[in-house]
Amino acid sequence: MNSRKMKIVSAACLLGFGLSATGNVIADDKKERSPASQYRHDVMELVKYSAANIGAILQRKVTPEAGQLAGHAEILANAAALSKDAFKADTRGQEGFTEAKDDVWANWEDFAVRMDKFAGDTRAFADAAKSGDQAKIGATVGEVFKNCKSCHDKYKD
Repeated sequence: MNSRKMKIVSAACLLGFGLSATGNVIADDKKERSPASQYRHDVMELVKYSAANIGAILQRKVTPEAGQLAGHAEILANAAALSKDAFKADTRGQEGFTEAKDDVWANWEDFAVRMDKFAGDTRAFADAAKSGDQAKIGATVGEVFKNCKSCHDKYKD
């Protein structure tokens, strides 16, 4: 397998691992959230579902029409661009369910840098997907999903 394909497969595997960890969150989705927590959750659901579709495409579980990867990548980039602002409301101590750890706001500088990197990396991936250049897609997709995992590991219950 050439290097480009290996990067794409590796990124798809990382994505699959990350999404498999979200199964428990779906059950918790029925708990009542504050409006700020619900808004944040809804933005991150856009990220989750577009990432899942990207993973299915890259893993060749589905055979979409031309342009579908680029479409999902664009949704992902747009949701990522909204993500940091969705966390600005500090919900520590508020009533209602959230998966966000208090560390988000206790370490806002680190969190904000991570979210900015996520937004930039998803934009680079969306541009690569739009170009159709497999080498660029492979070079950018792994960074996107490493961002997801690193942030979830530190800041999500």
